Amino acid sequence: MTSNLGAKEIISYANGNFNYAIRKLLWFLRPSHWGMNEQDFLKDLVLNQLEKRFSPEFINRFDDIFVFQWLQQEVLGQILGRIDGKSAVYTTDADESEPLP
Repeated sequence: MTSNLGAKEIISYANGNFNYAIRKLLWFLRPSHWGMNEQDFLKDLVLNQLEKRFSPEFINRFDDIFVFQWLQQEVLGQILGRIDGKSAVYTTDADESEPLP
């Protein structure tokens, strides 16, 4: 199952929302969270949203929860550069009288 639950919280956190910065600080100060990383914090954000949306019986059926990391700007630039490079090949190889696919 794939879901966007928690996406708004992750975006707010990624955009530097002050409330999420404080929430992260308080989360890491709990002794039970010592030694954990940012990915664990994001997973906890998502789990909180799941608990608000679904019953505990349904959540217990999940084997694991994966929080995908967003692409860094440089990686996104590389992907777009490759896509742009492929489209340039299509335009140079195609007969100019034919429309591009």
